[in-house]
Amino acid sequence: MFRMRTAALPVILIIALGGGLAAFAEDPMVSKAKEFIELMAGGDFNGAFNRLDSNLGFKLKDGSKLRTAWSGLESKAGPFKEFRDSSVQLKQGGGLTYVIVTQVTKFDKGLVDLIVALDMSGRIADFQFTNHEGQEPPPNNDSGEAPSGGGNAESKGDKETDGRNGG
Repeated sequence: MFRMRTAALPVILIIALGGGLAAFAEDPMVSKAKEFIELMAGGDFNGAFNRLDSNLGFKLKDGSKLRTAWSGLESKAGPFKEFRDSSVQLKQGGGLTYVIVTQVTKFDKGLVDLIVALDMSGRIADFQFTNHEGQEPPPNNDSGEAPSGGGNAESKGDKETDGRNGG
């Protein structure tokens, strides 16, 4: 009987730890990108602005340009509904390394890729959006660029943010 208990204990611990690990499996940079998106979706553009790195923050001055970009996105794609898949890439630019999070999101009219570039401290260095690959674009879709002066990490000297969008 004693052996049975000891043998069962590691199995119980593995099951308990396995369930706990799943809750912590999301990449911290993906979490930061989602927080940034959630702030904008919730209308807290000053909160989103406070997540920007100093270079992008200097360019934008305040949250009003984020509001304009988000409003333009919602006018084309409808209201934000939910997060879907995400992917993460590392990119070099201007002597620095950036984490590029491509977050697939569901809006009322379809799927949109929200691309968030983060510096290694987790500050937002750039933001842009594009139609999700394989989907018809929403009506009147211009460039899909955010107000950062190019819609990609060029603020740090890197013209490429995501291999699929031609950065």
